[in-house]
Amino acid sequence: MLLEGLSPDPDDKMAWGLTRVALANVYMVLGHIDGVRLIVAELTRREGMPTVIASLARGFAVLVETYDGGSLADACNVLEELARDHARLGLTHYAGVGYHNGALAAFARGQYDGTVRLAGQAIQQFDRTASRHGVESTQTLLAQALME
Repeated sequence: MLLEGLSPDPDDKMAWGLTRVALANVYMVLGHIDGVRLIVAELTRREGMPTVIASLARGFAVLVETYDGGSLADACNVLEELARDHARLGLTHYAGVGYHNGALAAFARGQYDGTVRLAGQAIQQFDRTASRHGVESTQTLLAQALME
């Protein structure tokens, strides 16, 4: 995979971190949770990572914890907190993703009111981006929660 072969200057923490975050995202989509674990460990070990990279690493960490039996309630809270942080930083796409993932965790817990609230916030964030990537799945999740 092309991302695995990229090796930006380790001193350029933003470029290095973004490359690792992108790879973690691909691994998550492919279900390679051990690969995500390794990247999260790399990112958290590095001192002085930019705030946004550290925040994204924390999001991946909480998602991985749910695969290991971690609390969905804790994941939902952390993801919502991260989404608020990303929204404050003007990172609307990441805020949308964070709210969407929080909505998924709420849905998995049967917390449909929370799902509706978080999915609505995700859609608001996605609506602020030029890309429509992600909004359709969030709209589907919202519809499922409303049906429940």
